[in-house]
Amino acid sequence: MQNKLILLTSLAIIWMSCSRSNINPGPNPPKPPVDTNHYYIKATIDGTETNFLFGLQAMTSGNTVPGELSFSGNQADSNHTQAFIFEIRCTAGIRATVGPGTYTDQDTTKFTIRGIYYADAAGPQNLYIAGKSLDEHRSIVSSVTNPLKLTITAIDDSTIKGSFSGDFFWEIDAYTMDPTRKRTITNGEFFLKTPH
Repeated sequence: MQNKLILLTSLAIIWMSCSRSNINPGPNPPKPPVDTNHYYIKATIDGTETNFLFGLQAMTSGNTVPGELSFSGNQADSNHTQAFIFEIRCTAGIRATVGPGTYTDQDTTKFTIRGIYYADAAGPQNLYIAGKSLDEHRSIVSSVTNPLKLTITAIDDSTIKGSFSGDFFWEIDAYTMDPTRKRTITNGEFFLKTPH
């Protein structure tokens, strides 16, 4: 009798563990929130919130208030993943420093900004560009209704924090782009460590 009880108990445990493993969380399980106490880049891309928590980098030239700034991050720890790259540079012939404030590709008197979004880093057909990167294609993209905008809210000798938004257009190759294919980026935020 004791062997039957042990057998029935074992079968019940196996059945319960198997039935739990078959639970389907649905097509879109909830995403964990971004821990804003650690470094991150996050954005809403065509209505889908996406976190970029891997390969985070921020580089500056200069000290506390740099003359150039670039930063990037990947969605996953993989070669085949979504990624962002941003850059703020002094306009040629201008000596200025990057500090708190808003930078757009509409005002290039002191700075130019560039944005690149890889929808999948595995293929060049998934490259979307914004800001200064569009200069070669201005005749095609005659009117950008949602220009690239980067806002730096805080910068010091160890971190940088801010936000970004804009339309990124699909670049077919170095000479051709498709102005009808774009990705709309909203609610972009970043908090990154700067090397010093």
